[in-house]
Amino acid sequence: MGIFLGTRIFSTAGIMGNMHTETGGSFDPGIIQGGGAFVLGQTGYGLVQWTDIGYQKALFDYADKQGKSRDDLNLQLDFLVTQQLPTFGWYKGSKVYFANTEELKKSDDIEKVTEAFMLCFERPSVQSQSAIKSRIKNAKEIYEQFNGESFSTVIDSDFKEACESLESGSNTGGILSAEGVTIDFSLKYYTYSSNITEGNPNVCAENKPAWWPYGSHCTTDSITGKFNKMICSSYASGRYWQVNYPDDPYPLPTNWDQLLTINHTAPGNGRYSTDINNPLPKSIVSITNASRNISHAAFIEGVDSDGSVVISECNANVSEPVYGFKCAKYSSLSEWMTSTLGAGTTLNGMYGK
Repeated sequence: MGIFLGTRIFSTAGIMGNMHTETGGSFDPGIIQGGGAFVLGQTGYGLVQWTDIGYQKALFDYADKQGKSRDDLNLQLDFLVTQQLPTFGWYKGSKVYFANTEELKKSDDIEKVTEAFMLCFERPSVQSQSAIKSRIKNAKEIYEQFNGESFSTVIDSDFKEACESLESGSNTGGILSAEGVTIDFSLKYYTYSSNITEGNPNVCAENKPAWWPYGSHCTTDSITGKFNKMICSSYASGRYWQVNYPDDPYPLPTNWDQLLTINHTAPGNGRYSTDINNPLPKSIVSITNASRNISHAAFIEGVDSDGSVVISECNANVSEPVYGFKCAKYSSLSEWMTSTLGAGTTLNGMYGK
């Protein structure tokens, strides 16, 4: 469950609890306040019921620049996450809820996030304690429904296979989005540093083509034969870090990919499995093609009760956009393996928390 990555499930639930109230539980990005005709600057619009004329014009201008409809779900989430929330002030009067948006994103207090988003961002006409409690109730129900090892999204479970870049052409950091999910590649999880508290030592960065263990392969080889910012294992390690240990130093040994892919062993004390029928949520997954000459690593975002999986990855397909980033839903882990590296692809292992 996620509106934007790097955000804990508690914070996501708090924001979605507000969206539930604003849209009457529909999460319809095209909903108009009162169900009537839209009047610029007078009627609320969309997931968070933007009403201020400045915000509405900014949203519509953003949609035009992206070449999308203003009621596009992804578009509205991107606008909210990248254009509004980063610099938003989380205070009301003398009460400060969060010093900045990053602090809100890392909060584990559903009630505080819900109240802050309501009073600081939404600012509805009715701000009574009962109104606050109603939104908190929505947030907690969403949290209870989607917390745990199953994965879904209240907004839209049909993940698009291709994810779009908001900084097209950039190869030094950018924001990429899937349906309801956004990854910021400028964060420490996806940027190189030998200091494991400041960055990821397993990132194969374009400006470090000779850095072990990838050497010149950084700029010459990958599954696709192309190189963007991230090769598959660099992304998978960063995503594993961000999801499972966001506040800790880098949690993997630098040779984790060799241990998992070549040695078929766990690269640490986390959960390890080779059971293809029971994928591990929030885990790195490693596979090798039938010819045994191509291997690939990705991240299992989650597993639904029907066995379907949501997988995010980099450089899995030559048709993917900047960074080769992709996030999609598959009916099974086997389906993803075959669609990625072809028939006969084998599972090297999965490694979770």
